[in-house]
Amino acid sequence: MKRTTAMFFSGLIGATAAHAQSSVTLYGVVDDGIAYTSNVGGKSLVAMRAGNLTQSFWGFQGAEDLGGGLKAIFKLENGFDLNTGNLGGPSQIFGRQAYVGFDSAKFGRITMGRQFDLDRESTGSLTTASRLTGGLGAHAGDVDNLWAIYNSANAVKYVSPNFGGVTLGAMYKLGNVAGDFTNSQSYMFSGSYSNGALTAAASFVRVNDPGQAIYGATTSPTLNGAWANPLTNTVFGGFASARRLQIATAGALYALGGFSAAFVYSNTRFEDVIRTSSTPLSGTFIFNGYDANVLYTMSGTFFVGAGFDYESDHDAHYSQVSASVKYLFSKSTLVYLTSAYLHASGTNSFGRPAVALTSSSSNQTTVILGMRHYF
Repeated sequence: MKRTTAMFFSGLIGATAAHAQSSVTLYGVVDDGIAYTSNVGGKSLVAMRAGNLTQSFWGFQGAEDLGGGLKAIFKLENGFDLNTGNLGGPSQIFGRQAYVGFDSAKFGRITMGRQFDLDRESTGSLTTASRLTGGLGAHAGDVDNLWAIYNSANAVKYVSPNFGGVTLGAMYKLGNVAGDFTNSQSYMFSGSYSNGALTAAASFVRVNDPGQAIYGATTSPTLNGAWANPLTNTVFGGFASARRLQIATAGALYALGGFSAAFVYSNTRFEDVIRTSSTPLSGTFIFNGYDANVLYTMSGTFFVGAGFDYESDHDAHYSQVSASVKYLFSKSTLVYLTSAYLHASGTNSFGRPAVALTSSSSNQTTVILGMRHYF
């Protein structure tokens, strides 16, 4: 009995000592607003709209100091709809991120699990959506995934330390398909540079069988559900039967005082698309995207900016002008007014006339007044 008691207290003391070297943080964002949309299925709409500048989410992140500058880390992050309380994805407790790994200031960071793609974390940070308007300013259908409408499950990611302003990244997603190691796999690389007024980034993504590897997975309710399901997304859903998806991006930002300007180019290739009963087109289809945006900061609390994005494939064209005004009450709380006008023309991926988001016509205007709070 005495030995058992001693072992109990010895284990308790050991666990307490280990816990003292660890940290766990609860964090999150709540974002909600009132939106006016000029055309939703042929009628104007005024409605509550959550997750505008960013999806509302909460999560846990933790680290344990292992000595020698090495830490064990983890993150569990759940997205949700603030107005309904629904999960970001059906049956996904941590649908945004769920990973574990090691972090070293000397050797970099390696993580395993469900994670954001490297293109979102590099070039994506320079887009109109990330800098100004959130999902409202995302590229048409988020065809290049720079707003991260989907992320990667079963993935291993490495991000290097900062070498004189340069950071490199590599990521591999296992297909988890028996008998065929290459089925549904993907790999990607990224590089970024930041020094003084200049920031630049580039990324490359290659995915086998994207319909199964990424589009078949549950996605976050980006743009209030307008593009939530890539398989029915009219911009590129008709190309989801492609054997391969390739995305290459590059961008740069220059800042001078309170003024900054950025430009991003993306090239998205759907290769060897197969004609099916629901997708009438076949072949290889290429989207070219151009995003330019400017942002001006006054006194560190008032931000105003505007952006323009143009996306086109073989026979569809999407042009969008967006603007944003933000006011910070504190480091955690801000209010915002964002707007976007989208014009579509040509023929979409299903061989029908292209329309603007959920509009019944080629045009759509949306204005959102909202609030975001970090915790």
